[in-house]
This record gives sequence, C-alpha cells and structure tokens, in this order.
Amino acid sequence: MAEVAKEAGVSTATVSYVINGTKPVSREIAERVYQAISKLNYVPNASARSLRTGNSRIIAFLIPDIANLFFAVLNSAIEAVLSHEGYQLLVVNTHEDPQKEREVLNSLTSGKIDGLIIATTMSDYREIMQAAPKSVPIVLVDRRPLNNNTDLVLSDSSAASYESVRYLLRRGHRKIGFIGGHRALSTTAERFRAYRDALLDGGVCVDERLVYFISDENTDVEALFCRLLAQGCTALFVGNSHICMQGVAVLADAMGRCEIVTFLDSPEYKPLFDYMQVHVIEQPVEQIGTAAGRQLLQRLSNAEGHIKEISINSIFQPRGGANILG
Repeated sequence: MAEVAKEAGVSTATVSYVINGTKPVSREIAERVYQAISKLNYVPNASARSLRTGNSRIIAFLIPDIANLFFAVLNSAIEAVLSHEGYQLLVVNTHEDPQKEREVLNSLTSGKIDGLIIATTMSDYREIMQAAPKSVPIVLVDRRPLNNNTDLVLSDSSAASYESVRYLLRRGHRKIGFIGGHRALSTTAERFRAYRDALLDGGVCVDERLVYFISDENTDVEALFCRLLAQGCTALFVGNSHICMQGVAVLADAMGRCEIVTFLDSPEYKPLFDYMQVHVIEQPVEQIGTAAGRQLLQRLSNAEGHIKEISINSIFQPRGGANILG
C-alpha cells in the first residue's frame, strides 16, 4: 500500500479510504489512486481489509439449480447492483436439496459474509433461521417459505397463469396438461392453483392424470410430455422454461398439434419460443434481481427497518395465430 500511496502522491490512509470506501475522497484523488493500483498491479488483501473494517464485502447467493437460466439472469442482476457498491457475490448451488442448503448455511459465519440472498429449497423459514449465521441480514428471492419473517422479493405469476389457461379454454381446448416443478415449492403451488382455478371457472374438471410434478432432477421429462400427448392433450401448461427446454424435442415435433404455455425466464429462449409459437408468461427476472440486491443493501444500512415484501407481476403474452382446433 505504501508503494501505491507514493505513486499516487497521497498518504497510505487515503489509499485505504479509496480501497475500503470508509471515507469519501475527491474524484481526482480516487482516480490517481486507481491508476497507481493498476500500474503497480496492486491486489488488496481481502482478509486484512475484513479485519480492519469488520466487513468482508462478500454476499452469499444460494441458488437451487445453476443449470436453470432463470437463476443465471437473476445472478447477473444481483451482482450488478452489489458490485457497484463494492461487494462481491459468492454463488452456491444447493441442487434443490434442503439438506445441502442447510449444510451450506451451517458452514457460513458472519465473519465470512456480510449478507445472504437465498432462493430457498426449504419449506419453512424457521429451518433457515436454525441453520443461517446469526446477525447476518437475509433477503429471500423467488420463493416464499412458510412462516417467513424476512425481506422477500418475488414475481406474482398467479394472475398471468390464470389468464393463460383461460385463453386456452377460449380457443376450445379442454384437455390441457400441466407439468410443474417440485410440488412443495411456492412457485409451483401458485401456478398449479391458477391452472386448477382457471379450469374450474371455465367449467372443466381437473383431470389428475394430466398433471405431473417433477421432484427429481433425473426425471425423464420427455417421457412425461409424450405421455400427455398420448393421452390426447391439445394444450400444455409448462411450469417453467427449464422444464420446457428439457422436453423441447418432443414439443417441437408436436407443433401444429399442441399449444404450449410456458414462462420466459431468459432472453436466450425467446427466438426458439417465437419459432415454436409458444405462448409465454414473461418473468421480470432482472427486476427481481435488481430489487433483491437493493433490498439487501438497504438492510445492511438499516438492520432494524420494517420487513419488506416486493412483488412484481408477470405478464401473459399470447402468441395469437391460427387455432389448431380449427
């Protein structure tokens, strides 16, 4: 640090202020310090900085499925907010396994992280509290556990899901299959409830033979889609785009014979869904991530503030076009 101070023409204390953000300095001085850091290839010692400031400047983000692009987009949005304020994001994949999540939370301590953002696999918030490090602020994202008692940011897809099924009914469909994620998840429960209510309100009984929940990552999703098509489904409500992509070969082959509604979680899926004429429910993933990052920053600055729930509506975007039922 002394070499950086000498190169920038400032005191070592000023270099410390710039690196740690512990005291404001002018833009000119900050730029001189950053230029000196770059020229000398100086790498600040994170451990030493943590000891001096009492903060690690690290936020842990627990996600249930790293292969799901929904969480990749969410991660990017959260990281953009936190990095702007000098925080690093530590991402941990819990593989949709509550025990794995519990082990990760037990391994973390307040000395290692300053905060937690969790897309939880646990059904009850009390389980999270038992495992999480004490006095570390927590923001939950995407999923609502029972007995929640902390900040929560999520999308509300209930109305959009209901609207999408009613749209299919208006187009004449009566055999509408459902494939969703783990039944215990709040997102799956919300979407199935909307699917069920839309059918009942449209005078159609729910046929349990046309309903599947995926609780195992090794499930043969293509086989489930084939089964629904063989049972005469002319439309399918697919609980998330990750499931849809797992059966995309079967669904592509069924184009013109079966209408599909699913969630648009990532812009990467849009060209394919456009080609396949999939009706989509647009998830405000980036907005959710930005709101979660900002809420955690707010909680770090005000630990005693009121618990906040932020809900952002999803939007149903029907594709239109010719009705396959004529």
